[in-house]
Parts: sequence; C-alpha cells; structure tokens
Amino acid sequence: MGPAIPPADEFLSKAENMSRDSKHSRELLALQSVGAAITSGLDLQHVLDTVTREIARLLEMKACTLSTWNPESSTMTFLASHDPEQWLGGRFRAGNRDLAVSPTTRRVLEEQLALQITASQPELDPAERAHLQSLGIETMLSLPMICQNRVMGLVEVLDDRQGRIFGAEALSSAQLLANQAANAIESDLLYETARRHAAEVTTLNRISQVITSILDLHRALAIIADHAAWLLDVEAASVILYDRESGNLWFGAASGYGAQFVRNRRLVRGKGTVDWVIQQGEPLLVPDASNDPRFFDEWDGESGFATHSILCVPLTAKGQVIGAIEALNKQSGPFDREDLTLLTSMAASAAITALAV
Repeated sequence: MGPAIPPADEFLSKAENMSRDSKHSRELLALQSVGAAITSGLDLQHVLDTVTREIARLLEMKACTLSTWNPESSTMTFLASHDPEQWLGGRFRAGNRDLAVSPTTRRVLEEQLALQITASQPELDPAERAHLQSLGIETMLSLPMICQNRVMGLVEVLDDRQGRIFGAEALSSAQLLANQAANAIESDLLYETARRHAAEVTTLNRISQVITSILDLHRALAIIADHAAWLLDVEAASVILYDRESGNLWFGAASGYGAQFVRNRRLVRGKGTVDWVIQQGEPLLVPDASNDPRFFDEWDGESGFATHSILCVPLTAKGQVIGAIEALNKQSGPFDREDLTLLTSMAASAAITALAV
C-alpha cells in the first residue's frame, strides 16, 4: 500500500508558502544588491543601473527606466534603464516626455504617489494611452524617487503583458529601492557641491596670487579665462575689456574651443550679448543663443564654433564697467545661480587684475 496522499488544500497551502518565500527572497536579494552597490563606493551610474535592474527583476517586468526631475524647469533628465531584451530600444524615456500631456506622470511627481496604469483602463488620458500603445506598453508602474520628503525623480517599470497585479510587499520593496536611488543621487550632489566649492576657493586663491605676482596683462587674463572654462565646465570662456580710446571691445583672453580665433579680436560697440552686459552693467544668462536677438552670430560662422548657451557678467571697478567675462556652452547641464555667483566672483578678480597691471 502506497503512502497516504495529503489533501488538496494542504498542497495549495504549501505552494502558497513556497511562493511567498520565493518572493520574499527576491525582495531581500534586490535590497542587498542595491545596498552593496551603494556601500561599495562605486560611481552613481553603477548604483542607478543596479536599481533599475533589481526593480525590474523584483516585479518580473520587462524594462525599467530612471530619470531625475527638475520642478523649476519642469524637465526630466534620463539617467538609467534596464531593458535586456532591447524591447523598447531606447524609445521610452521619461526625459523626452512633455509633462503637460502626461497627467499621470505629473501626478506621481507632484503628489509623491506611486501609480499603476494599464493602457486599457478607461480613465487614462487619451494622449497617454496613445503613447503607451504606440510603444506596445500594456502595464506601467510609476514610482516617485523620494529623499527627505522631496521628489528627486521617477522610476517607471514597463511590460507588454496585461493584467499585472503587484502585491503590497513587492510594491513596498520597489519603492524602497527607488528611494535608495534618490538618496544616492542626493549624496552625489552633496559630494559634487563640496568638491566644487573646494575647487572654487582654490581657483580664487590662485587668481589672487596671479594679481600680486604677474605684471603681464595678457598672461593674467589668460589664467583667469582658463580657470573660468575649467571650473564652470564650459566649452569656451573669454575676458573682454572696454577700450575707451577706440570705443570697441577687446577680447584680451580666451580659453577652450575657438580661443585662437577670438583672442585679441575687437568687436564694435552695439553688437553682441557682451556689449549689452557692458552697457547695462548687469549679468546675462542666455539658455538658447539662437533665440536671443542680442546674440552676435557672425564669429560662430567664421570660426566654426556653435554657441548654444551664454553666461556673461560685467567687470566693474571704481563704479565703472570696464569689461565683461563670458562663458559659453556649459557641458554638464544648463547654467544656474551657482555658476552666476562663481563667475561674478571671478569677474571681481579680473577687474582688479585689469587695473593692477
């Protein structure tokens, strides 16, 4: 006589327990993997790549993307994705989306609320439905990345299958992973801010040393232009002085792309953003030079350099504007207030240099 066969409900109970144990193990492994990436001291990109991979695996979804959010400019910046099957092929990126026509995404960010949507749900915005269907996305889970009660960005987990339902524990673990990504981004920003501040102090000290040790105006201004280009992470920087005798603007120093073309050139008054800054005695930030009527584009055409964004501040000495310092095309993102503060400090040093030598 063979062994007794357990009742069917006992089989079901064991299966459910095994399923719960398996899910719990996946959650622990995902948390451990991300924790290891954070504590290993590896770069931010490695951490974010790990987060997207582990969230996709945890929820058993095809792809996962991660983007930061700037509420001031209402822009998204794509940072990482996990799409091993190349299902999306880079077509779906939150950074490319217009939030004005994406109410679900906007709600997740503004209300710090995780939301699951399906392309078939009737209350979904028609524009969002059309966008998802065009990419073959049937299910999407949007998770806000939260650090110290502030939304840093968005994690979106995507699949082409219908009827996906996520358990509370899995959702809680996925949100925890998203928040760990936010903490990693914040830590990286704090580190970068500290590093940048130290570099600023070092640069300003060097410029002060230049003022007291160099009697050659060209060399002194060249050092200032070089440090401005390096510290602001721009493609080009120039120091321009107003020549009152000739009435034009003299590019006394230039650094970066096109420096040889610009250096020692003279610009007739009444042209360009630099002239506007000198006339008004006010700083100017131009995010898109092509759409600003003050931009003088003839030199771009001659040199082959393409100006996209401009930050320019006046050089003021003894109550008079004697020139300007200009930075072009920040490479790590748009110019911000910190850039303006730094360039203003450098302009003060440049003005002293111009008078001292």
